Amino acid sequence: MGVAGVPGWARGLSAGALAVSHAPFGLWLAALWEAQGFVAVQSIITPFIIAGLIYLRRGELSALRSPSGFVDGRWRWGVGLSVAVAVASTAAGVPSWMAISAPLGVWSHLRWTRRAEAVEPFAIPVALLIFLVPANYSGLWQLSLQLQVIAAQIATWSLQWAALPAFRDGVVVVTGATCNAVTDSCSGMSTFTALFFYALVFGFIFRLRVRETAVVVLTLLPLVLLTNGLRVALISWLLYTWGEGVANGPLHDGSGIVIYGLSFGVLLALMRHFNARRSAQSSAKIAIQPSPTAL
Repeated sequence: MGVAGVPGWARGLSAGALAVSHAPFGLWLAALWEAQGFVAVQSIITPFIIAGLIYLRRGELSALRSPSGFVDGRWRWGVGLSVAVAVASTAAGVPSWMAISAPLGVWSHLRWTRRAEAVEPFAIPVALLIFLVPANYSGLWQLSLQLQVIAAQIATWSLQWAALPAFRDGVVVVTGATCNAVTDSCSGMSTFTALFFYALVFGFIFRLRVRETAVVVLTLLPLVLLTNGLRVALISWLLYTWGEGVANGPLHDGSGIVIYGLSFGVLLALMRHFNARRSAQSSAKIAIQPSPTAL
């Protein structure tokens, strides 16, 4: 349902409701950052990254400031849903839910009160609000557990393919008489969330289309799962062959650094590919334009 514009009082009421309902989220984040310190560095720098990205597109803010024009009134329901989720999360004592309701509310408010073409350039900075919750937050344990199971299963299949006596027991890879438990820190979740964050940031900087950024993210997910599972397999093999001293030695941390570097390299390669393709397409369009003829 489209409308010619949203009255000032409605815009103010929407913004005020979002601010008040999400105020506990800000207080929770402040306490979390103070408690975790450097461990939550990605969460801490997220507001500054968002501000920096908006500054890069500061020339497009003038269109965002103008509320006039044809807007989509259906987005007011998104504002209402965001406020409802925020209130429910406060009542339930689960403030991490607001990492979803906050970007939903901001995006819905902008789409309701501003023209779509003015709002769309800022979709990624709004989406980055999700990363205000640290990847190691205990409320995300269920997702981390699933990643641990996947890593253990890939490691077990790899060891069995290498003709080693291996099987999986939950998140534990049993090889012969040795057991290698895939802990939360080895689930790969921190690696993926960091790469997901970088994909959105670099996608914004390189002005990638939404589908191109989605391709990058969807490529990174199976890559991180596979390489992390192979890392668990390597550590399990070292534990089985050489013992705990070697398995927990430099190769343990070194292999994690190699996997992160490989995944980050793939991220940059995909970004360069899409950026180069867009440049080539732009050059081709310029080349085929007819030159003005003299009268």
